[in-house]
Amino acid sequence: MLVHESPDFEILTSVRVDRILVESELNAELSTNGQPSRFYMLCYHRDRMLAAAQEFGWSEAIKAIDEPGGLLLLERRLFEHVEHGCGSDHQSALK
Repeated sequence: MLVHESPDFEILTSVRVDRILVESELNAELSTNGQPSRFYMLCYHRDRMLAAAQEFGWSEAIKAIDEPGGLLLLERRLFEHVEHGCGSDHQSALK
């Protein structure tokens, strides 16, 4: 069995979530569509996660975040997690 096929396999990253980031022009340039975002430089997190998925040959993850809407999908999942899962002031894992 390949490593990424194990049910315990995970690719991890941490991302800053902060409402003040919506005021950052640089962060907006690096967001999903040039719009303000509470997630700090999310495109770089996606790129690192994609590189890791490619390194391990994890085709399901590659397809999910490399397709045209992949960054938007990631942002939406993070937003849902923050809003409905852990809240904005807590550390929590999104899987």
